[in-house]
Formats: sequence, structure tokens, C-alpha cells
Amino acid sequence: MPRDPRTVSAAILGRAGTLRRVEEQCAECGLDASGLDMVATAARLAPLPAAYRDAVAGLDDAELRKRADERTWSVVEYLAHARDAVRYHGALIRDALRAEADHAGERRVAAIDPDAAAIELAYNDADVTEVLDGIEANFARFGTRISELTPEEQAKGLVRDDRRVSVAFLAHSALHEAWHHLLDVQRLAGSPSGAAVSQGDDVEPG
Repeated sequence: MPRDPRTVSAAILGRAGTLRRVEEQCAECGLDASGLDMVATAARLAPLPAAYRDAVAGLDDAELRKRADERTWSVVEYLAHARDAVRYHGALIRDALRAEADHAGERRVAAIDPDAAAIELAYNDADVTEVLDGIEANFARFGTRISELTPEEQAKGLVRDDRRVSVAFLAHSALHEAWHHLLDVQRLAGSPSGAAVSQGDDVEPG
């Protein structure tokens, strides 16, 4: 089971470096998506936008944008990162499938520095309502897309920093990004224990 957001290691909050590597299992946040099929992955993703909204409800603008220190993102930076991380994984899946269709061979992509992206894209200045709306739209779109993947498509992949990853693995990694950073937001926002959606919750995909 995932850990209570208040007991997640402070190391998680130190740097949001998960776009430097893609993962489907995480000892820090407790998520193991490796055994999930695509419909189950989408089902785990579906309730998370509402959980993000609940986590930040009642926070004022200063609380949303405050950085505890120079190495810790603000709440709104984590929100924007989660929004874009899922969209990024969707783009990787699209490119993996497109390269196969074009007979171009598996695409090679480099990792993204999320800290540099947060600054370049001015995450901390973002409109929170727009970011939350973006999370909802991106997560729903991603869930629908992965639910439609055939087994053959799930097995396709690309090479990221000399590591071959499948489309199914990328779907799991997107879920990890969404889950992991929900815990980050909940902790920073001081959400009550048990606020996060359990991995085992019986939720139908949206």
C-alpha cells in the first residue's frame, strides 16, 4: 500500500527528479504498477485529479506558491509538473507508435531536467485553476488512450537514455508520476492521513 503522505520521506520533496528516469515501481512512494494491465492503470489514474483538487482546497495563493527552500518545489510547481509529466508520457507513447508505423526504428529520446523545465515554463506563476483543469483533461485523455492499446502496441517502445522501455512501461511510469506527486502535494498542503486514493481502491476507469 502507498504510504501516508505525511510519512513519505522528505527526500521525495527534495527534488522532483522522476522525469530524469521513468519508473513503474517506487520504494519511496509505495507504488508498484508493474502488474497492472492498461485498463487497471487507467482506473488508478482516473480518481487522481479530484484528489489533487481536494489536496489544495482552502490554500491561499501564498501557500500555493511558497517554496520551503531552494531545492523544494511549491505546491503549484508540483501540480504543473504532474500535469505535464502525464502529457509528456502520452507524447512518448505516441512517438513510439508512430516510429513503428513509419518503419523508422525505435526512437531515441533524452531525459528532461524537471527543475530546469519548472523555471523555464514559470510553473510557480501558473494559474492554479488552469493547472488543475489541465490535470483533469490530460489524465482523462491519457487514460482513454492507454485503455485502447492493443497487446502489440503495448509491446512497442523507444530508447530513453540508452534504456529500452515499452509502451506499457511508459503507461505505468505516467501513473507513477501522477501518484508520487499527489503525495508530494498532499504533504506540502498538510492533507489529513489517508487522503490519498489507495492503489487497491475499486475504481472504474473514466
